[in-house]
Amino acid sequence: MVNFVKYFKFLTVVTLAATIAFFSLYSVHLPTATPAGSDKVAHFTAYLVLVLTAAILRPKSIAFYTVSAILYGTLIELIQPTFSRQNELLDFVANSLGAISGGAIGVTVTRYVRHRTQAS
Repeated sequence: MVNFVKYFKFLTVVTLAATIAFFSLYSVHLPTATPAGSDKVAHFTAYLVLVLTAAILRPKSIAFYTVSAILYGTLIELIQPTFSRQNELLDFVANSLGAISGGAIGVTVTRYVRHRTQAS
């Protein structure tokens, strides 16, 4: 049973990372009426969810997942021109801030849960 749980956790994080790569590298036609900068909110949210999910599933590795997500976002931004996409510094900033926020929330949640379980 333990192997299944580890596999499921790993698969969850990899699926989120693959989804981010897909939407970052392939052209997805959004409605023309999307507000300016809304893609930055999507970048921020995607990396926040990625790191927060990883942090909740494996609390002892929050720093590793945060740094890995920032490097992953940087790599995706660097290879985007290969996929006929434009890389943007603000996408990198949004990705990084999302990853850092996910890590910070993960640390907070982990400490809260640990504190609550020790108190009871």
